[in-house]
Amino acid sequence: MKSTACFFLRGCVRSGLPVLLGAILGVFGCGSGEGPAPTNAVTGKCTFNGNPVNGTVVFVGSDGKEVSTPVSPVNGSYTIVNPPTGDVKVAVRGMAASLPPPPVKDMPAQQSLGVAPPAKYADPNNGLTFKVDKGRQTFDIPLKE
Repeated sequence: MKSTACFFLRGCVRSGLPVLLGAILGVFGCGSGEGPAPTNAVTGKCTFNGNPVNGTVVFVGSDGKEVSTPVSPVNGSYTIVNPPTGDVKVAVRGMAASLPPPPVKDMPAQQSLGVAPPAKYADPNNGLTFKVDKGRQTFDIPLKE
């Protein structure tokens, strides 16, 4: 029996089974599926006249690199993971399926698709800025006409 176990183990080692198992664990992991929370992140709500925006929030670092994330058209929430630190310019760009902004006095009680942000916010030089520090921060973006 001892020789059979040794033979089996030697066969596994020679066949590359440990390498295969290591590769599988590396690709799929061995945890619960929930990774650690990001070290640096900015979360908030992006709205236009109180309505959720259907679009993308973009942070532009001092080096000109852009980091973006979609905005939930249901409630306007967004999270940018690992944004550039320091002073960033903020752009908000609309999505093709956005609805035009409703008149302020005739706002419906609920919208499921969000509203399009005004085109002027698509340019990073629109005047919106934020100072990103390390860690988790909140930055709400209430857009106005």
